[in-house]
Amino acid sequence: MTRFPALLLHEDAEGIVSLNLLDPSKPLVVHGSTLLDKGFIGVWFISAREWHDIGAIYDPEKNFKGYYCDIVTPIRRVPNGYEMTDLFLDLWVFPNGEYLILDQDEFDKAVKKGWLNGRQIERAKAELQGLIEFKQFPPPTIKELLTLPKGVEEMMHRLEGVLRYGQR
Repeated sequence: MTRFPALLLHEDAEGIVSLNLLDPSKPLVVHGSTLLDKGFIGVWFISAREWHDIGAIYDPEKNFKGYYCDIVTPIRRVPNGYEMTDLFLDLWVFPNGEYLILDQDEFDKAVKKGWLNGRQIERAKAELQGLIEFKQFPPPTIKELLTLPKGVEEMMHRLEGVLRYGQR
């Protein structure tokens, strides 16, 4: 199990919106442009119904870089937070609507090793295809939730404090 500290911005029956200070294992660089790296900011909508999340990614100067979508099971509330299962496939959507499928190799390995059941495999493939074919991505109601909130600097300082405290 992996834990991702985040600030909860909104919660309702549809899902949650959270703010994260990103710390990926490696940067995401495409055509010489860094799209995601340590210190970037993610504002995520994580659905209680859909099999994907949508993260708006901003660089440290708060410039919008694009959308990162994890193919995941719908989020569930548990006693100490939330839980979902990553199904390995990811999608990057550039601001102009072009996209890039990520982690296909990880998905193929998970399938080969039996880490996913048949339903998860088929649902992950269908969800990825559905995101690719979606005409207005993300939906306007979700896009509105993914803007940087007012006071984001203060929020990021609070989150950095949580991360430092958690590393002791």
